[in-house]
Amino acid sequence: MMLDRLEAVAQAQAGSSDGFETLVKVFSPFVLALANYYVGARDAPDVTQEIWLAVHRKLWQLEDGAKFVPWLRTLVFYQCLNFRKARARRQAREVYLSTDGWQGICECVAADSLSPDQLVLRKDLRLLLSELLDGMAGDYGLLLRLFYLQGFSYHEMVELTNLPLSTVKWRLYQGRKLLKASLAKLVEIQNMIL
Repeated sequence: MMLDRLEAVAQAQAGSSDGFETLVKVFSPFVLALANYYVGARDAPDVTQEIWLAVHRKLWQLEDGAKFVPWLRTLVFYQCLNFRKARARRQAREVYLSTDGWQGICECVAADSLSPDQLVLRKDLRLLLSELLDGMAGDYGLLLRLFYLQGFSYHEMVELTNLPLSTVKWRLYQGRKLLKASLAKLVEIQNMIL
């Protein structure tokens, strides 16, 4: 069986899908057990898929096929470590609002009077707004932050970003629409929970 594993490693390194498939079949229980130990049963299957993608990408780096198992164990460890770090960062970024905070958002969205500077008045709303701005595509979040939170004028933003004035105004307009849509989704989710 060891010879088969060595051949499978060599074939997989040469680009053979059969060789890689053999490695996956033989070592999947091992990888799943390690991932289960490092990240827990709930996340282990997802992490295992990421691990096999990493194995496929990095298998060329393995110089000695006989050292595949220790190499795989190390790769599993670091992939799981990266997953745990990413999960911790995600959890740290999650924003928990008080009932009053959600009520304020509901009122802004329902009244169709979403004014970012009004949202900034409340600390919990500021945190949520900051998270939403950080998650916006392109430079929408940056422009909204500069204009509403930092108090930049249109002309200061033009100088800073080297964008035409019309583009800055358009992106602020589009950014406000995106922000409102994000807030509306959050309100809808919160209403489903409550």
